[in-house]
Amino acid sequence: MLAVFAVGPDQPFASLGAVPWETLGAGDVVRVHWRETAYHEKILISSSGTADRPLMVIGVPGPHGELPVIDGDGATTRAQTEYSHADTQTRGLLTVARDATDFYGFKPSHIQIVGLEFRNAHPDHSFTDAQGNERQYAYIAAAIFVERGEH
Repeated sequence: MLAVFAVGPDQPFASLGAVPWETLGAGDVVRVHWRETAYHEKILISSSGTADRPLMVIGVPGPHGELPVIDGDGATTRAQTEYSHADTQTRGLLTVARDATDFYGFKPSHIQIVGLEFRNAHPDHSFTDAQGNERQYAYIAAAIFVERGEH
């Protein structure tokens, strides 16, 4: 592991938005701890791990095995997040795609996402984009949207 980012109650990072997602790399781990209320935050993963050092996002269960919940209804987007296209923001709650700084054709790879519950990435729900605008999810939205990725 290069770095561990612990998110949740009594953790170094109180919110998902406090994690510097744009700088994560091989071996980094984001541990999302269960809390009584859902996390209402969107995530863009635009970097890669390696086969032997994947980039990991891991849910840490609650006292009775409850999974941490990431809820798209009213979710906010980290202001530093630079999606490659404005409409990419509408397609997922957790999106795996290149960001605006990556070359065309780049594909994030070797990413593991486990132990989390995702919900409400649907056109009936809205979110706040990286520019501060309220938007609706696209009709093709998914809880986890992989625009480009490998492995």
